[in-house]
Parts: sequence; C-alpha cells; structure tokens
Amino acid sequence: DLIFKMHQHDLAPVFAFVYDEFWIFQAKLRSIVEHYLGVGAKLMPTVWILHVDPVREQQILQESDKELATRSMYSGFYGPHRDKGHRAIYEDGSPKILSFWLPLTEADPLNSCIYIVPANRDPTYGTSNDDQWQFKRADIRALPAKPGDLIFWNEAVVHWGSRPAPARDSEPRISIGFEYVNEEYSKRCHPCFDINYLPDFKTRLEVIATQFM
Repeated sequence: DLIFKMHQHDLAPVFAFVYDEFWIFQAKLRSIVEHYLGVGAKLMPTVWILHVDPVREQQILQESDKELATRSMYSGFYGPHRDKGHRAIYEDGSPKILSFWLPLTEADPLNSCIYIVPANRDPTYGTSNDDQWQFKRADIRALPAKPGDLIFWNEAVVHWGSRPAPARDSEPRISIGFEYVNEEYSKRCHPCFDINYLPDFKTRLEVIATQFM
C-alpha cells in the first residue's frame, strides 16, 4: 500500500527505506544469507524497491528513441547482464556476493518477472571472457513469483527483469532487492552493515541517496 501511494505522488519507491519495516524485513533473511555466505556476512549499501507499471513503461518506450529505455528509479529492467561477473565467485564456484529479490506483488512474464540463464547452460559462466554471450536462447528460464517468494542468485549469472507487456489490466510488479557479501569481501566495500543493524535516519537517507548516484 505504501509503494502504491508513493507511486501516485511520483516518489521513487526506494524512499520507503526511511521506515523501520524494510530494514527489519531484510534482517529476517539472516539465516539464509549466512548459510551460503558464512557467519559475518554483511548487507551492502545497495537496496532497491521497484514499481514496474506496464502502462507507464509502455509510454516511456514510445517516447524513447532507445531500443531499451534505461532503468529508472521507479521501474527496473535491463537487458541480459551479469552484475560483477566471475569476480563474484570463488574458483570452487561458491559465492562471494548474493542478490536477493522479493516480490510484494505477483510477478509473471506479462508484468516483468526475472529471467535467468542457468549456470550449467552458460558456456562462459565463471570465466574471464564472461562478457561474451554464448548461451542458447532456448535455455533461458522465466522465474514467475508470488508475494512472499524469495529468489536469489550469485552475481556471476546472466539475469534480467523483463519488459512488461502493454496490458492495462496487468497488476504492477513491486519488488525489493538486497545484496549481501561475505565477511572477507565486505572489507572491499564501504559501508557494509551487519544484517541486524537498524540504521539511524541520517544513515538511511545516505543509503537512499547512494542509489540515485
């Protein structure tokens, strides 16, 4: 309800991180994060809330002369990409960084769900030439999700949020994004937060401002 109201007032959804609920919510992921990244894993200062409105995005597309409109502070879709690529995993394939994606409304292929290329179907995954696409389109997987589902991936896999179909009766896709890093790698980023940390108001505004930068 909060994100819908912010959208009506043309406010970027990420401003919702001024409220306690979103910080407390991510802290509940701690056991899952530490299972994959180890005790001492940290929350990176990259947090997102995205509101993808199929009608609005169609208008942006029609007004843009670009093949793909760039991601705005409101929506969230790029073409296929890796985040940090092979640098985000160790030689044994274990992750240094994980991206978590949580839908607050249903996400399907019509209103913009996540698409991913499975690592075992991606010939350049985890290699130094992972900037080259050699996977087959038939191996792409859509990941529809319902509110309360949890999707996460390491930052070496190819993924993207799809462009919504121009369906006026399609519900907007609202989602939250967090990034977590293991204790060793956290020393390279600043600031990183303990997962149970509840930042003060000034720190919250600084984190939000970082997203705009």
